[in-house]
Amino acid sequence: MPFITISKPAVGDPTKKTFADEVVDDLTFLNSQLSAKEGSVINPSMETDADGDGNPDGWVFTDRPNGSHAIDTTNNAHGANGIKFTSTVLADGGSYGDSKDYYAVAEGEVYTWKAWRKASAANISCQHLVTWYTGAKALISTSTLFQDTNAPTTNTLATGTVTAPSTARFAKLRVEGGIPGVGSATGDITFDGLGFDTIYPGTVRPEAFEDHVTGSYDVAPRLVGAASHGNSWVKFGEWYMDRDGTIKTELGLRRGDAKASGTGYIRIYKNGSAFGTQRSTTSTTNVYWEQDLAFVKGDKIQVYVKENYSVGAANFSCGLFSGKQYARMGAHKDYPVGAI
Repeated sequence: MPFITISKPAVGDPTKKTFADEVVDDLTFLNSQLSAKEGSVINPSMETDADGDGNPDGWVFTDRPNGSHAIDTTNNAHGANGIKFTSTVLADGGSYGDSKDYYAVAEGEVYTWKAWRKASAANISCQHLVTWYTGAKALISTSTLFQDTNAPTTNTLATGTVTAPSTARFAKLRVEGGIPGVGSATGDITFDGLGFDTIYPGTVRPEAFEDHVTGSYDVAPRLVGAASHGNSWVKFGEWYMDRDGTIKTELGLRRGDAKASGTGYIRIYKNGSAFGTQRSTTSTTNVYWEQDLAFVKGDKIQVYVKENYSVGAANFSCGLFSGKQYARMGAHKDYPVGAI
């Protein structure tokens, strides 16, 4: 049930059961909000519906004339629940959900976001938006974090960054399935596992790296589909600095198997431009290089790779250090070049 505003009893008044019930209900509600919180987003995985009304707490939902919404326990990607938007008519179907609370932000600050989504069929549209407000909560503008005209039919994570505009002090999030006039089919869109914050795994903090994970990646040139077998720079990942700092980078590279022939390359980029020293090897065992590189708040730290292998693949890895603390940057699975 929602939060209840309680009046204080007068001195000498007996404590009534209704008052005690209201206190217990408010404590239960507040606990549910804290347990559902991830980063800056309240109930990002739609897990909590304390009053059982079918609307996840912390969100306000709007259905168009030929749209509806419901908690989804079948197509969820994160936790036990997701939120499903259903559209039955292209022109005025679908629904959307807005975060109930305003999230505090700062102008010029870079925010990372994430969202899982899944469509019930091909060519169904969806989008994720953030709306910016002044300190007086007056509307400034809306940023489209992503829009799908043909949303994926398997649970797929979308991630990215957005910069708060001038005078921004607050923000609200919106997820929408079945955008009127967008896409060419109707059906269901399920959103889940939302995130919006200044810090997420993949954001580099020079003095606090312990929470990052390690990864090694296979470059599979056969998936690129180019005659040169991938002999061009390809980005396999990027991370963001949330403050100024000097990072000790470590790059590792080797030939993927004994049948591979040719040379593999790896290099640190900054904001889309080559920055670190280009490294290369033909070795079948890991070769590592270290280099100290300075970045400032908001910089993108990027790792690019390429190879001219005619057979096989190149394996590579990336590490970032700061002083005695070691950050192993990466993801939990292998990414082929063609999927990046």
